[in-house]
Amino acid sequence: QVIIDEAAQCDPISIIPALFRAKRACIIGDPQQFKPIINLTTARNQQLWESVFKDKTQAKRFNLYDSSAYSIMANENNTMLKEHFRCDEGIASYFNDTFYNGLLRVRTHEHKINFPTILENKDSIQWVDVKDSQEEEIKVACDYLMKLYDNFDGTIGVICPFRGIVETIKNELPLNFNNDERVTIDTAYGFQGGEKDVIIFVLGLNSAHSSRGQIWYLTDDENKNIYNVTVSRAVACLIIIGDKEKCEKSDSSVLRSLTYYPKPREKTVKFDSPYEEKLYKALQKAEIPNIQPQFAICGYYLDFAYIDEDCKIDIEVDGKAYHTNLDGSRVRRDFQRNAVLERQGWIVLRFWASELSSNMDECIDKIKATIKHAKNEKLLRK
Repeated sequence: QVIIDEAAQCDPISIIPALFRAKRACIIGDPQQFKPIINLTTARNQQLWESVFKDKTQAKRFNLYDSSAYSIMANENNTMLKEHFRCDEGIASYFNDTFYNGLLRVRTHEHKINFPTILENKDSIQWVDVKDSQEEEIKVACDYLMKLYDNFDGTIGVICPFRGIVETIKNELPLNFNNDERVTIDTAYGFQGGEKDVIIFVLGLNSAHSSRGQIWYLTDDENKNIYNVTVSRAVACLIIIGDKEKCEKSDSSVLRSLTYYPKPREKTVKFDSPYEEKLYKALQKAEIPNIQPQFAICGYYLDFAYIDEDCKIDIEVDGKAYHTNLDGSRVRRDFQRNAVLERQGWIVLRFWASELSSNMDECIDKIKATIKHAKNEKLLRK
């Protein structure tokens, strides 16, 4: 079996030797990220494929400028990987809404979010409005970078679409910045696949880049993926430096939508079902402390976790439609999951949705009794 990752960045020709030797192939890629970089001229590319494929439809399908290893293999049976584990939810909301139709489920755990407390603004996406001045954009970027470098222990990245601005920023900074692994300064292409706690995004949309090609590069939706790649490199905070008014009036819907997203970092609790939400409200009403929804542990996400110094309890809400099926595979997975958690010292409580609906008070009493029993057991062991 052959597994090809980042297939959306790979040209179709490069995968032929691997596929020729494969009995089965798994093609993994994101068409909303960068396309393959092709060095052929447009005319030479067209000449090449029209000489191979007499059928113009096939020639277009394999055209190197329009295709990738992912696009030629994709079909209606694709599986979308919907869980996202990198970015703060406020950052992920931009590319989730703009590029993925809101289908992603943000599973980033809070312990991963290293937000710089030195910043007065606590939004996960924040704008620094600089009016049509490349020099000022560079100065502001350097000031932010120096401030973060001296007062923040996390990683920092500076991204700009234009190589000239990238090199200018590097030259403005002390030499130790360019040799420190905590800091990376590059174009979005240099960050593909990477991440930083804080990304400083220098737009470069100003009169210094006023040529038709430069404006097209930033404002035509054909190049929209640059914004998806850039924003999704930021784990905790994205600082955008540029002329916000120009972006609001841009021809690019993707760039315009970025101006709508200075989202607060405060988390909103999301539930898989209305029964989970009802249980959460009942737990709060009963004043049971230390409840954490969607808690990540052992490769699983627990519906609710109760954690204190005496015990750890996994509280699950089971719906009949999800947990029963003809071959029993879901039941077996539940047993396996329970066994893994119990070996790690967890107590597992499962409630049917029908139980919560008909007798919530009894379910809450059972949770309280389990907590009390676990505490007593620990006292006896002492």
